[in-house]
Amino acid sequence: MIDKKRKVLELLQKIPKGKVTTYAILGKKVGLHPRTVGVIMRGNDRPETYPCYKVVASDGRLGGYNQGSKEKIRQLENDGIVIKRGKIASLREKLHKFDNRGQKGLNDN
Repeated sequence: MIDKKRKVLELLQKIPKGKVTTYAILGKKVGLHPRTVGVIMRGNDRPETYPCYKVVASDGRLGGYNQGSKEKIRQLENDGIVIKRGKIASLREKLHKFDNRGQKGLNDN
């Protein structure tokens, strides 16, 4: 589990500015249930290093954030993400899915 947690946190650093990902995408990438990814995000004590604010629900809802929902919205908007009615606008366009280029040791599971 510790190795998978490390992989999840490393993946957070690969999300480009202006993009988000989902708990499900991260979970699939490292072989964890999306709720387990949520637990990892909740326990992230270094959000400045591992930008967990960039992780949202599969339907674009913002989900939780240790710093509070207003802070998550502020950070997403600073990244150029538009939020409408509590969801990411144009989620498909803003979604980062982690292709395998430059990601040694990570598989598509």
